[in-house]
Amino acid sequence: MFRPSEAVLASSSSPISSTDDKAEERRLAASLAHNVNNALTGVIGNLELALRIASPESSVSDHLTRGLQGAHQIADLIHRIVRFALRTPRAPARERLSLRRVALLAAANHESAAGLQGVQIALEGESHAWVLGNGRLLQNVLDQIMANALEALPRGGTITLHVCEETASGRLSVSDSGPGLSADARNRLFEPFFTTKSGGHLGLGLVLCKEIMEAQHGSIQVTSSPGEGAAVTLAIPLADAPAQESTESTCNIHCQPPQPGYREPHISLAATDSQRV
Repeated sequence: MFRPSEAVLASSSSPISSTDDKAEERRLAASLAHNVNNALTGVIGNLELALRIASPESSVSDHLTRGLQGAHQIADLIHRIVRFALRTPRAPARERLSLRRVALLAAANHESAAGLQGVQIALEGESHAWVLGNGRLLQNVLDQIMANALEALPRGGTITLHVCEETASGRLSVSDSGPGLSADARNRLFEPFFTTKSGGHLGLGLVLCKEIMEAQHGSIQVTSSPGEGAAVTLAIPLADAPAQESTESTCNIHCQPPQPGYREPHISLAATDSQRV
């Protein structure tokens, strides 16, 4: 059984912000987790005991099982809220990486799910867009954006990833052909706990994405109108491109040249420089 207080203990070793407000938030989160955990432990324990006594074939057993599942969902909800409250944004390590290959990997990660929904993923732009960032964190951000786009297309459609360079930044946009967002929803997307979804979503995904991008001196923007889909654009500072990609030795997986036998995912590639913005 998950115990919310364990999240508090695991996070207590993280450095606390110097501001009194942040320290007070952490104290409140720890107190919330402790008190809810104490009550929830008793509830779950009694439900588990009653479930062992009840006949497996009885309707009572079904009700107890659903109650136990609900209690565990509450525990998970508290766990996620506490982790959000106790987070301590840190400046991540940054290195030179190819924004295009970050996009390729994200497309490959979601290729199967997209295929099951009848969604086509297209990649536009030839530029590698060499940027200075953290590959793992950028991948997390892009995975969240791709997941959101797929949720907007339950009956099929198109997701387009476009990579380009501007004067000082590399840009990666993800646009979908979904129903789009109202002006009110679009303006509130980066508010903690605001969500347009049902089913237990906390509304923290884009909030954390924004923090991650800003920690890398980047940004994230969303444009959308009802009936016209949505587009999420990541911008991150450009880095000097390596003289020869094949000799680059300090990069992570996102900026290494393809290895022998490497295969790009089965996505549509529209590599035209004229489409750069």
